[in-house]
Amino acid sequence: MPMSPLIVVPLVFALALTAPSVAQNLAAGRPCDFSPRPNYGPTTEGDATDLTDGRLGEREDQCIWFEPHVVGWTYLPQMNVRVDLGQVEPIGEVVMRFLGGSAQPGLDFPCFVRLLVSDDDETYYQVAEYSRRNPGDDVRFAIPATEGKAWVAPLRFADLRTRGRYVGLVIGGTAVTCSDELYVYRGRHDPAAYQPDPARVADFSVTRPQLAFVKPLLTVTSNIATPQPILLLDESGIARTIKLHLEMPPGIELMDGPGGGMGVKVDDARTERSEAGTHYAMTSEISGQSSLPWAKLTMQASLPPGTQTSLRAWIEWEGGRSGVVTVPVTIAEIPPAPRCQRLAMGLGWWPLADTRAWPDGLHAARTIGLNTLATFTMWMDPEDQALWDFAREARQAGFRLMNVDSAWHVMMSRHKDEPDLFCQFADGTTGASFCPSYRGPAYAEEIKRVAAENARLRPDFLSEDVELWSWAGPPDVDKCTRCQADKAASGLATWEEWRLAKGYEMWRDLHDAVQAAVAAAGGEPVEIGGYDWRPGKDYQFFWPFDRLYRDGLVHNAQVSTYTPLFPYHIGLLGDEVRGDRRLMETTENLPWLSPGDAGVFTAEALRCAMLECFLNGSRGIHFWSNRYWDGESFLGYNQAVRAVAAAEDIIIDGQLYDAVSVAPPARVSAMIRGNDLALLVGEYYGHEPVTLLVTLEVPAASVVTDAETGERLGQLAAGQQTIAVSLGEHRSRVLLLLAE
Repeated sequence: MPMSPLIVVPLVFALALTAPSVAQNLAAGRPCDFSPRPNYGPTTEGDATDLTDGRLGEREDQCIWFEPHVVGWTYLPQMNVRVDLGQVEPIGEVVMRFLGGSAQPGLDFPCFVRLLVSDDDETYYQVAEYSRRNPGDDVRFAIPATEGKAWVAPLRFADLRTRGRYVGLVIGGTAVTCSDELYVYRGRHDPAAYQPDPARVADFSVTRPQLAFVKPLLTVTSNIATPQPILLLDESGIARTIKLHLEMPPGIELMDGPGGGMGVKVDDARTERSEAGTHYAMTSEISGQSSLPWAKLTMQASLPPGTQTSLRAWIEWEGGRSGVVTVPVTIAEIPPAPRCQRLAMGLGWWPLADTRAWPDGLHAARTIGLNTLATFTMWMDPEDQALWDFAREARQAGFRLMNVDSAWHVMMSRHKDEPDLFCQFADGTTGASFCPSYRGPAYAEEIKRVAAENARLRPDFLSEDVELWSWAGPPDVDKCTRCQADKAASGLATWEEWRLAKGYEMWRDLHDAVQAAVAAAGGEPVEIGGYDWRPGKDYQFFWPFDRLYRDGLVHNAQVSTYTPLFPYHIGLLGDEVRGDRRLMETTENLPWLSPGDAGVFTAEALRCAMLECFLNGSRGIHFWSNRYWDGESFLGYNQAVRAVAAAEDIIIDGQLYDAVSVAPPARVSAMIRGNDLALLVGEYYGHEPVTLLVTLEVPAASVVTDAETGERLGQLAAGQQTIAVSLGEHRSRVLLLLAE
């Protein structure tokens, strides 16, 4: 392979601080309005004035999400903020301070922020934007680097020379988005001289319903149908009938699908077709509360890949209507992916009913590269024989089945009014959470439910999401008379030992019942794991992973990392999976990622994140939830499958390989089986083509190929070698070094 020198110049970010401006802060003391309202519990007190009271975060560690005088949102893809200045004013600069740094994985700076102004609170004009999708915006706005440590930094929109009485900000959220202050500085220009650009009119409101698309650019696929989630922002509190209008360009069709018609068949919604496109109108009842997402519109194109077009959408109701939203559209083809035989390629939190409702769903899943379908038997109506038959059809078509369940949660929902399930106190009262000593009829019923559902389905995998308590585990056991008696009878010395013994007992009950029932139904042993269960950790100080894994009662690790997949997070995912893989004898990691709940991202970010998981020792990936999958994310998923399929034997049967390095800020990960290597080389912070120098100890004379294309790139002799790896549009690359 050709080699070339590489000079890496690190980017240094200055942490800009918000110093008092000589200009007047027009927002000082002014109340703010929100749509949707801030929903992050620890910060929801006094939100109307928290952003304009002049009070900044006070913690030395800058972990402001703990401070009540901060405004916070959690797991919302878009939030509107409006401040009324009282009268039309010249506006020279707008500053809003945000939490960043990812001290916890999903707590980070917004994905985007758009600034709007209006004279009358009806017509808004967008005057500035920051977006992670815009190359160089972090440098241009002096946003500090995300490195796993909290910071608070200002986002400055300067030199505006605009005007308005109302200032609006549209914020693209992460898992937790926090701000402690908003400033609007008076400009020195004549406000009457400002002429708004009609082309910059944007739909914005905090008082009426507003339609929004999750992403600023839609990717509509040409060979399969894929969803496009839309949002309804509404804090009016008014229940009403609303009509969604879509004007689709020629060559793009709206189709029935999972959540695609808002309860209306597309044939009924289609009102007009012409050379200019197709008009659809769909009626829905809304509650006056924001719905994020509101619906998933299933679309398919008959246009050539690469075509650029746009669609228009708006909503109307009795006495009002929104502005028109125009969204650019790019047409993409998802080529059929090679079928992985051993890696588990699924979607995780995606009910089987949605796959059944997906137009030609099994074909679409296979094209993307899926070989494992989620089922959620706890949500499958036992009388819906057609859905159970579809599960059988999927298996006959070669798909594996992943059942996702929440053992004991169903029990708690069915018996929430029965005090016997809760911790029992000496004064006759009960606790508020499940008692780990309870083994009464409801417990037996729940174990029987899980066993029976899995016996009927006979899945390949069972993933249990068991969050009966907070991260700290059962809170009341030392005060519970039943737990006190159980601990005394156990002979265990400490509450810590007793809790882990009870967790082991509960999981063994579930495991044994499931395996016995599935075997009696003629099925194969089920691979069972638990959400966020990891080697070296006792989940909720109750479930002893290492002991259960050693005894064959739990079969995989499932680290959970929900992030907006900024460059830092992509590397973090690989590091977390790799750390867990080191503690396990074989590749048995099935991590959980988010497809957009913690901040939406590009196809390339998802592709790189998935490859980081696989090449650091994952045999599959779960995703939570199914809300924000779209054509772009399915394109990224497909690209990841095509890049990793040829390496699956090395990943499954191999071990981590550490005799390899690359200059920062690039990353390199490797796995080895015998003398064969699979190598992932990535550089996630840049956008321009780059050539990286990778130095490694080659175990035997090898042929080097690109895992995705199969292209032969050269040969390497055994011993220490340095190779040049070029990256362009794709910011990572999988190479195979196969011994000759």
